[in-house]
Order: sequence, then C-alpha cells, then structure tokens
Amino acid sequence: MAPFAGFTQESKEKRLSPQASKPAHAAPAGPVTLSLSKRTPKSLIAKVASTAETAVAGVSEKDAFALGHAYVSNIRVKYHSRFDHFKVNTGNVHKFDARTVETTEAKAAATDSGTEPLKDQQNELLWTGAVGVGTPPQTVMLDFDTGSTDAWSNPKAYNPDASSTAKKTGKTFHTRYGDGSRASGDIYLESVTVGGLTALNQAYGNATMSTLQDNGSQGILGLAFESIAQFKSPGFFDTLVAQGTVPQNVFAFGLWPEGARLDLGHIVPEAYQGEIVYSPVDPSHGFWSTSFEVSGVEGTQTGIIDTGTTLILGPPDIVTAIFKGLGMQTLTQNGEVYGLYPTNSPPTITLTFNGKPFTISPEALSFQAHGDQMVAGLVGAHIGVGTAWIVGDTFLQDVYAIFDKGNLQVGFAAKATSTVPTTDGSGTTTQP
Repeated sequence: MAPFAGFTQESKEKRLSPQASKPAHAAPAGPVTLSLSKRTPKSLIAKVASTAETAVAGVSEKDAFALGHAYVSNIRVKYHSRFDHFKVNTGNVHKFDARTVETTEAKAAATDSGTEPLKDQQNELLWTGAVGVGTPPQTVMLDFDTGSTDAWSNPKAYNPDASSTAKKTGKTFHTRYGDGSRASGDIYLESVTVGGLTALNQAYGNATMSTLQDNGSQGILGLAFESIAQFKSPGFFDTLVAQGTVPQNVFAFGLWPEGARLDLGHIVPEAYQGEIVYSPVDPSHGFWSTSFEVSGVEGTQTGIIDTGTTLILGPPDIVTAIFKGLGMQTLTQNGEVYGLYPTNSPPTITLTFNGKPFTISPEALSFQAHGDQMVAGLVGAHIGVGTAWIVGDTFLQDVYAIFDKGNLQVGFAAKATSTVPTTDGSGTTTQP
C-alpha cells in the first residue's frame, strides 16, 4: 500500500538534493493527466502509532531503525495478505509465498486516454490523485498502488446514497496494507472516474471501518492483477480496458516531487528522456514482477515493482553484500539490515533492467537521517516473499515507469529534465 509514515522532517532537511469536474458518463475531451502526492512525516508517524500493531507501537520518530522495522513488518503483512487472496482466487500457493508455518500463524488473523496529476502528500512518501466516485461524481483522494488490486475509500469519503449509479452487491471486504492500515466495509458496483476516464459497474469498497487516517489519502486504488484481488473482481484499469475506454492497455507513473502524474491508456513523450527499456513481466502470480540486476551482486534478481512501497527491500544476505562492497557501515536491527553513509558522500547503487542501468539519485536514496549519517532507502529484510525484491519508490522517483498490460512488460526511462506540468495538453491537470 502507501509508503511508510515514519519519515521525520529532520531527515528531509538533511536530504542531499537542492531544494473543471466532468460528469461521470461524459466522454473525455482529450488526453488528461493526474498529478500524485505523498504523505507528510508527522502525520505518517501519527498513523503508524495508531494503526500498526505491536511492531509499530511506541516507535520513536528519532529512531531510524525502529521506524524501519515497523515499516518492514507492515510490508510483510501486505504481501502475506495478497498471497492469501491469490490462494482463494486460484486454489494455488503463490510462487513467491515463502512463509513458514510459524510466520503464517503469526500474521494478523469510449476510447481516449487520461492523465491524472498526482500530489506529493508527504515529502516523497506517497502520491495521491483525485478520483470521482458515483453520479454525480464525489471526489476522493486515493493512493494508486501497483502492489494491490482493489479500490476503496474511508468511511464518509464516499456516500453511495448520494449516487444514482451505486449498486450494493451484498458482499463485504476486509483488507490490510503494508503500512498497517486496515479497512472493512461494503462492496458496491459504481462509476469510477480517473483522469476523465470512467469505469462503469466497477467494484468499489465503501469502508465502514478504517484505520487509514486522512492525511492526503482517503483510500486505495489498486493496479495489480485480478488474481490477488480480495473483491474477486477486475481492478479499475482492467475494467477500462474491457469496456473499450482506453486505446492502449498501458498506464504509466511519474512519482516525482513536482509534476507527478499517472497516465492511463497512453505514454507521454514529454514525461521522459532517452529510450524506454522494457522488461518482461510474469503476471501469473498477480504482481508486476520482472528480472533485474543490481550493482555489486552477481546474477539476476526478481523484483516486484510496487508504487505503494516507499523503500527497496531485498534479501538480507544480498543487501549486506552490496553495502559491504560499497564500504558502507551496516547495522542489523530486528533482523533487518540497514546501510549508513556520510550525508555528503552518497554511494552509487544501480539497478539494471534488460541491459539498461539506472543509478539511484542521492535524493531518492536518502531514507532517514541518523546522527551525521544517512540511512539508505535500501533495506535487507525477510518479508515472506522468498528471494523476490520489492522495488518501491526509492527507485521509481528517478524514472518514468510504464506498466504495459497488453504486452506483459514494464518499461523505464529517465524522467524528463523538467517534470512541471505544461498547458499544451500533455500535462494538463484534470479533475474527475
């Protein structure tokens, strides 16, 4: 789900880099782009303290490793939940499900294209965009998450009684996410609009209970594959494709501090520079998983590309080797491996997809200040996904990321020099 809430303003200050609504059924006038946003540190800390369970309780915002441990613990919950949904939906154990009996028992019981401007809610912790739900559309701010599939919003964020298109299914949901958020409620079939594009009869959850605090995000809109959906229904983008609403079965993210965007049904040339490199995806297990190489380690890795995770998480032994190869100080806390480096001397860590290297920028790599050092946004942790990595926003902040469902591949290109939206149609912000 959404990124971890434990970043402090102190850590951001020590970072290295410089400092007209549409009816639900109206045909889009042209390409539109959504701008995304992230959550702010203090509200994230408050959220962790109130929603995560024992792993998060009492976490001090001054303790980078306690915050990291709380974050890793909750990402573990997120993926265990997706594995459970996969098994219910397919009858099979997920390929990446490496949980032991002990860890399992320990878990808590018309054609056009659109662009949605995304808003950075909390200093690069999560990005949200405006979503219109119902008729007339009620605007809710949701976190777009490629690590889950279902769409839902907090209690009272959406009122089905005020919508002429709401259809109650009689089904309920109960879900959990990586930052400890939990929600349950009723599932409706509803009109859902993003970037001017409307999915009709879309499964949408109206929460009657939620621990997700409204700190810029009022809920989740998942963009992974149907096999991990708890609602047992196609996700929002799959509905758009099935109803012929988008010309291409592709969407793309720019998760940047300024000009962040979600492009639906098209790729925007102005959003990137150079060539796009594509890497094949295996969709059979519900995630956007692909292979890559990482500097300092021999062999190919498997990574899940997850816009709803703040950090990059990898197997502890591999991450330790990377840190030691770079001469970084390593600390092991609660079984997780952290790497520290001088604030004025960031290490070079590169991920390579299909032969194309992408070096993580100093701004994206910095996770949390720890004294006069910085904790890297790469953490070694066992979260029950075997040897698979979770490639989150630490990597995605530097690229324009394409999720091509039509060709079952993900693509990456360096983000454009300027990502500030323009008014020529390519970057126009459009509300639902």
